[in-house]
Amino acid sequence: MEYLYLKEDIVMRKGLAVFLLLCLVLTTVAPLTMAEEKKFSYMDDTSPITFDLFIDYDWYSVDTWGKDEISNEITRLTGVSFNVHKSSDLAELGVLIAADELPDIIFTANLVQRFEDSDICYPWDELIEQYAPNFYETAEVGEIERLNNTADDGHIYTFKTHFHYWKSPLDYPSWGDAGLFVREDILQKLGKTSTDIKSLEDLMLVFDEVNEKKAELGIDVIYNPHPTWSNAIGAYMGCKTRNWVDENNNAFTPWSDPTYQEYFVYMNELFTKGYLYKDAYAVNPENFFTLNRSGTVFAVTYNTGVAGETNKIFFENGMEDKEFTSMLDLTWKGEHCRKTYDSGIGWSSTFISRNCKDPARAIKLMEFLKSPEGDALTQWGIEGKHYTKDAEGHVIRTQYYYDKIKEDPTSLGIGPWYLQGSGLGEGTVIASSLVQTNATEQQLAWAKPAYDLLSYLKTTYRSVPYWYFARVAADTDEYTIQTKLQTYWRNQSVAIITAPDAETSAKLYAETMKYMEDNGLKELEAAMTANYLKKLPLYADYIAANPVD
Repeated sequence: MEYLYLKEDIVMRKGLAVFLLLCLVLTTVAPLTMAEEKKFSYMDDTSPITFDLFIDYDWYSVDTWGKDEISNEITRLTGVSFNVHKSSDLAELGVLIAADELPDIIFTANLVQRFEDSDICYPWDELIEQYAPNFYETAEVGEIERLNNTADDGHIYTFKTHFHYWKSPLDYPSWGDAGLFVREDILQKLGKTSTDIKSLEDLMLVFDEVNEKKAELGIDVIYNPHPTWSNAIGAYMGCKTRNWVDENNNAFTPWSDPTYQEYFVYMNELFTKGYLYKDAYAVNPENFFTLNRSGTVFAVTYNTGVAGETNKIFFENGMEDKEFTSMLDLTWKGEHCRKTYDSGIGWSSTFISRNCKDPARAIKLMEFLKSPEGDALTQWGIEGKHYTKDAEGHVIRTQYYYDKIKEDPTSLGIGPWYLQGSGLGEGTVIASSLVQTNATEQQLAWAKPAYDLLSYLKTTYRSVPYWYFARVAADTDEYTIQTKLQTYWRNQSVAIITAPDAETSAKLYAETMKYMEDNGLKELEAAMTANYLKKLPLYADYIAANPVD
């Protein structure tokens, strides 16, 4: 700071005290103001820099930086831009690792444990200590999140996206949660409503009735599950989707959950009755959406946002008489079985490779993107332009946002940049129409299915990452076993569901479990248990405060 020097010959004695007081204020208050303005470490250097970014998802919606409002805003604030490479080959990352040709930054959920290697990637904790010392405070990283992202060597190589705690009623689960949706308009033609379906047994009876009247109802497909997404029917039965531990601290894969036998029986019955879309597990996922939007499907399973999205398309295409509505917690054999043990534990990872041209700038960018400010920018947009908030903090979309979405959705770039996103924006934005003071009746109709399910899941989901504690390390025999069994289970599941009859389906399930056990399942679970018990003391206080139901 430039200081002023007093000259006795030009300063009157009467004003000397006032002047000195002013100098004191300037030297104490001004630095505080500057510190407040320089909250993020990226502000140290906002000169232009371009990183090479590898995105390991062929479905990812963004492949070009700078063509949308959000990527341009990130560049305006930080000086950072990206050359984006979107991969369609799951083997490509392994090839790049072997050839030491990794780009600056990698965004992936594939080979995560391979990247947790200080010879391949920079440990974030070391970069944070050196270049972004306020990272944990600024990005609001708590102890459980740090522990959950600590690798076997004790370092932190990434903070996974979609890791969050349910801090308030505004923290909705991601719309990535599995949901089952049925056509409310079809039920009304049958003299029913969705509230009449209270169990999976009820659902089967409704499927029977719809099938009998398919022609007059205009229905071609009774039930269309997404080919790769978690199935809500299994969730209603209580099927586990991740590794889990029992009351004796023994760790298991989901394949050892006997509930899957019941799930396969139910799904096979749907298939043999002709209710399950015959090509459900063989088509391109994009065909799933096309079929749903045709108006000829009665029930679908996908994420919690699909109903609202489809209802919107119905309306825009003159089919406003059609409407999907969400089914919440259907019982199975008289019980509410849906439980989740893995909410909020994280999804994809962002790694900074040893080839990164400027790891300091990279970690500073991650600090911003992971902060509440960066999270809001990438998932909701620019406040005042794309959204405002009501008195309770709910997101309210602006007319500008709706106009741009209608004109060209890709021009906004809101949502895709999950390099450090919490995922909260997905569910919150869908549900936000219900709290808009200016929401139209049709907007409410679009939002309600997602909102209902999200609100329900908010009460049932737990931020307890037990399954992650038990993972096995890469480049181990157990990891090889796990990879082999994952592929086998995925293929066999389809075969079991689409078997020609119940007897064949049951036989295939028995053969599948025998193969799994003969090929290392118990050895894998023993290693998982050992890993879990080793890490358990690190989480003792958290687990004591958050016991498994």
